[in-house]
Amino acid sequence: MKIIEIDTDCNMEELKVQGNIGEFIRSRLDGYMEIVHPRGLKAPFIMIVDEEGLLKELPINPVGCALYETHKHGQPIVGKIVIAKIEELPDEDLDIAGLTDDDLKDFTALYGCGITNLKVARKEGKI
Repeated sequence: MKIIEIDTDCNMEELKVQGNIGEFIRSRLDGYMEIVHPRGLKAPFIMIVDEEGLLKELPINPVGCALYETHKHGQPIVGKIVIAKIEELPDEDLDIAGLTDDDLKDFTALYGCGITNLKVARKEGKI
């Protein structure tokens, strides 16, 4: 099982989950997790962020802000973000799930070009 991690410089990395997915994501974010369902991200994908990122004064994440539509409401996404998916369990509870190879291809097809463009703009100092 894998997740996608996107840093504040718009670098996207596929990571293989080691052990419990929640603990693994928490260790990658180095903080408390907050699951976000941004309008710019199609279900079943979810974005997971550091819940205390603003308090820690982490840098803006352009990809997270674009997916969260920060330009519409002014609430930024900061620090690293993790892309995973939400899964419905038999008892109708929801849980965080890793991404399959097909999920990774779908995500890259839907969002890869936009992430690359944000990365280039970031490097050129436009954002």
